[in-house]
Amino acid sequence: MENKSLNFIKSNKFLILGYLIVICVTIPVETIGFSHYISDITTSVKGKDFNYAIIYKSIIFIIFIFIGVRLLSAFRYYLEIIISSKLTYKIRTSIFNETLMKCYNEYDQIEKGKIISYLSAMPHLYEDKIHFILAEIGPKVIGILALNIFFFWVDTKLGLIMLIFFIVLYITTLFVSRKCVDLKKIKQDTYYNRNEKVQDKLSNVFSIMTSSNLKNEIKDNDKGEKKYQDKKFKSDIEDLKAENIMMLVMAFFVTLALLYFIKLFSISKNKKIIITAFLVFFSYIGYLDGLKWFTLDLFNKNALIKQYYDTLKLKNEKG
Repeated sequence: MENKSLNFIKSNKFLILGYLIVICVTIPVETIGFSHYISDITTSVKGKDFNYAIIYKSIIFIIFIFIGVRLLSAFRYYLEIIISSKLTYKIRTSIFNETLMKCYNEYDQIEKGKIISYLSAMPHLYEDKIHFILAEIGPKVIGILALNIFFFWVDTKLGLIMLIFFIVLYITTLFVSRKCVDLKKIKQDTYYNRNEKVQDKLSNVFSIMTSSNLKNEIKDNDKGEKKYQDKKFKSDIEDLKAENIMMLVMAFFVTLALLYFIKLFSISKNKKIIITAFLVFFSYIGYLDGLKWFTLDLFNKNALIKQYYDTLKLKNEKG
């Protein structure tokens, strides 16, 4: 599947390049542009006096930026739809064809319920993964890198704080995701095994109904469902723990950055650029906050996708 993804990128390189260019233009213009002209307005106020010329000019530029960003965002969404639809088609057809051939060649050897569950779930996993990368992770990473460059331009130490913030948060996400991924795979494997057993029972429902084992079958199913419930609970709790750990990392660096802004306000001669950086900082936090969640979820989805292909490979080796 990775080779298919690379082939897709190569065959649509200009479309993807255009999408990346739109993101690279939109995010800095939106975050830094708005913040710059808002800082112009705030610094134009001197006690009870207002510099109306600066205020009028700033508001006009804010209007232009607002309209321009909305147009660029609409164009970005249009490109995203094209890329997503093409990639979704390629992946869904590949998954269906590979699974269908698996069922055709080894129908009696495979776990039909599990394979059918995978066939149902995999396209959705890939669609979510594509959406996360195109609409969430990609733009946020580009935005973070662009804003880091801006912070370095404002103040080297400020840029270092933000860069270290980003790196530490990413490493923390990698670290906490390991157990999350392991538990997610166990949960999902339990779910697919349950589907296999339920399908097997339902395919023999007539013999169950005519036998005296109905109560035992209900008890056995309840036991299996409780097992799945336990695996799901442990997996969800681990996600919550990971979220809290990342939140603590963010709280530490946000506090550190805000304290450094206090110093910058006291020593900097150009108050306007510090106000701009201060406003941009909150956009930066928003990008990081969204990125950590989508990255963790992406790791989980990648693990489930790998689990699917490992299952097919294992069955092929046994066959």
